[in-house]
Amino acid sequence: MKNPLALLLPITICCAYSSALQAEWQLDNERSAFYFASIKKNNVFESHRFEKLSGSISDAGEARLEIDLSSVNTNIGIRDQRMREMLFSLADHPRASFSASIGAKALNGLKPAEINHLPLQGQLTLNGVTRPLDSTLSLTRLTASTLMVRTLAPVVIKADDYALDSGVEALRSVANLTSISLAVPVTFELIFRQQ
Repeated sequence: MKNPLALLLPITICCAYSSALQAEWQLDNERSAFYFASIKKNNVFESHRFEKLSGSISDAGEARLEIDLSSVNTNIGIRDQRMREMLFSLADHPRASFSASIGAKALNGLKPAEINHLPLQGQLTLNGVTRPLDSTLSLTRLTASTLMVRTLAPVVIKADDYALDSGVEALRSVANLTSISLAVPVTFELIFRQQ
């Protein structure tokens, strides 16, 4: 008679692999990037970023991203300070957050090196205002335990939708600019690791 432990080994491996597929994904801040752009004086385009991100994707495909607004980096110190003080209400709303349902099937069905383009509607909370936000994302299973989520096209955030238009106007005035666009294109590339 065969060793009963030898018969259990394939089942144990299968169950371990299955539970790994269902484990939660955590955002790797060091390998992730979140950019936004500003357009001033009608045609001067500048790229900026946020440096502190956190987030997760549950085994059911529920995704959440949080952005520490104090980590804004425009490569100009005084502008970063002005954005923290005049645009973002950091005392009341220090973070922006986005949540959406990717779905367990779209997430767990990906094989390593496979890509899935996914139209997505989520909820963005910024400056205490929550509104629906549409995007099209690319999900790529880099390895068995690493997932990349990125924008296929810029997502446009309108400052006046989130009561940020007066802050933009204050920035325009203090910098003595003719204009700053209220439409802000956003792109990101987020790396998640399975826990």
